[in-house]
Amino acid sequence: LDNIVIPCLSKRGREVSKKVGAEAYASSILASVGLVDRARIPPVILPHGDLRKLQIGKALGTNPQDFK
Repeated sequence: LDNIVIPCLSKRGREVSKKVGAEAYASSILASVGLVDRARIPPVILPHGDLRKLQIGKALGTNPQDFK
C-alpha cells in the first residue's frame, strides 16, 4: 500500500490525495490493478507479474493526465 500512497502524495498527485485521502485512493488503485489482496506484502516477495502491476499502480498514483 505504501508503494502506491507515496506517488499519491507527489507533486502531481496532491490534488487527488487532498480530495479523497491518499490511502483510500491508493486502495482504489490497488483494486484496479488487481493487487488489493496483496496490499501488505513487501514488493520483494511479489512475483514478476505482480511487480509489473505495482509499477502501473505507482504510475497511476501520480494522477497522470494522459491516462484519463
